[in-house]
Amino acid sequence: IGLKPSTISITLKKMERDGLIVRQNDENDQRMSRVYLTEHGQCIADKLYALSDTTYQLLMNDISEEELAS
Repeated sequence: IGLKPSTISITLKKMERDGLIVRQNDENDQRMSRVYLTEHGQCIADKLYALSDTTYQLLMNDISEEELAS
């Protein structure tokens, strides 16, 4: 997706600090970490998905079927 590994690492550290994710070492490959949303992180993700869906619906209400087809 065009992000540098350092950018991803910094973002994950901030998310972990804020209690949004937890990181766990992979049992089979110690070079790899698995990232999981915490309950708090999942709650925020759910709200963002709902907001995204609502915004999409509001934007699409004013577009006709003919406009969508073109």
